[in-house]
Amino acid sequence: ARVDHLTQLHASKKTVYAEVTFVDVAGAPEGAVPKGGGLDSHVIRAMQGCDALVLVVRAFENPALAEPPSAALDLRNFQAELILSDLAPLENRLQRMAKEGGRDQERVLIQRCIAHLEGEQPLSAFTLGEEEQRLLAGYGLLTLKPMLCLLNQEESDFPRGVPEAVALEAAGLTLMAISGKIEMDIAE
Repeated sequence: ARVDHLTQLHASKKTVYAEVTFVDVAGAPEGAVPKGGGLDSHVIRAMQGCDALVLVVRAFENPALAEPPSAALDLRNFQAELILSDLAPLENRLQRMAKEGGRDQERVLIQRCIAHLEGEQPLSAFTLGEEEQRLLAGYGLLTLKPMLCLLNQEESDFPRGVPEAVALEAAGLTLMAISGKIEMDIAE
């Protein structure tokens, strides 16, 4: 209604509504590990095309799965995979720059980013200037993207709140608890 009101107020010829598209890039099937470990290259490419990442972490028992839920471990592992996926293109670029020479500003920035990532910290926690952000824009770095962590838990767990271990792992991220089962029931 607000967009329609603004369209009338400014006598716009065209009304453009905001659009949000969700891309589900589920991980590899259980037991299937990509060559060399880590995230599959098609998953990385799909995530690079997104403006933000939403990680849904299971925090409920599922009799269909052999493993009990470990939301904090899942979140830690996912963040580690994102860090590793960012290290590869930066290290490759640094090697190419060593052969080509020049571009000292970019080389120093990449070295600083690599050191930050090797400290197991995402680049979103790294202070970057406008020019530095522009220099890194073409790399598709996943840890620079805004990330929301959705903790999918049982309705009965809501009074206890978010487990402390999950809150610690999600430090620096937006964390939100939901009950996917309730949401599914409401949608039906």
